[in-house]
Amino acid sequence: MFERSARRRSETDALRVEIERLRAFVEMRAQAQESMLRAITLDARRRFTEAVEERIQLAAREAIAFAEQGLSQHEAALRALGRRVAELSREASPIPLSEPGALAAPAVRAYLIGSPDEEHADGLKLGLRADREDTFLANLANLPILTCGAAKLVARFIVERVPARELSENILPHWRERLAPGGELVIVTLDGPAWAADLARRAADFEGFRGRLGADGAQPPLRNVLSEDALREVLLAAGFAEVKPARRDAEKMTMRVVARTAAP
Repeated sequence: MFERSARRRSETDALRVEIERLRAFVEMRAQAQESMLRAITLDARRRFTEAVEERIQLAAREAIAFAEQGLSQHEAALRALGRRVAELSREASPIPLSEPGALAAPAVRAYLIGSPDEEHADGLKLGLRADREDTFLANLANLPILTCGAAKLVARFIVERVPARELSENILPHWRERLAPGGELVIVTLDGPAWAADLARRAADFEGFRGRLGADGAQPPLRNVLSEDALREVLLAAGFAEVKPARRDAEKMTMRVVARTAAP
């Protein structure tokens, strides 16, 4: 009986040792798993932090590039403005500012837009991009002339390239604002009735007809061809005070119309 009791104690002790061994093994594995998870978490945090920092740096570089581009554009605009101011200074009236009426004197000589004009060869030619119609129209309605800054504006073969509504609502009022009090707008354009009659006489020449209308793509298409009365009407509606009778060139089928702003 004593031996049986001793054997049971021995088995119990062995079981306790095994249990302790298993418990130590489980704790060791748990600690190993915890350490591994901690390492994975730390690595994930590090990777996430690095990714965020990389994105922040990329965004910062993009912002700097954008800012530098904007500064370059502003610098270009300021340089253009400086050149324009210099031009205005060279073209300024010689009347001293101390004399009466000096501030109301036109600041520049004639401005020219469109085809060359021998009559005003000494005028300042304004280049207008015509590669796209929207750019062309926007330039016509935003001439680089100070308000009330021009004594004369000459537009040769421009109005027929412009849609009638754009001409009457945006372009002609803008041109009037750029003219000094008493300033002149000189428009050289196709003589509508004479041009239409000539087209009718040459109706058999279909290709020539398409070319003259600008439908062949060789030049910008015609948008409207005005008679003298129609041109006078849109000029008066745009705020011009006076429109002189047209001077016609029967051979070229053109007319020259002069409109004047109100006197000071």
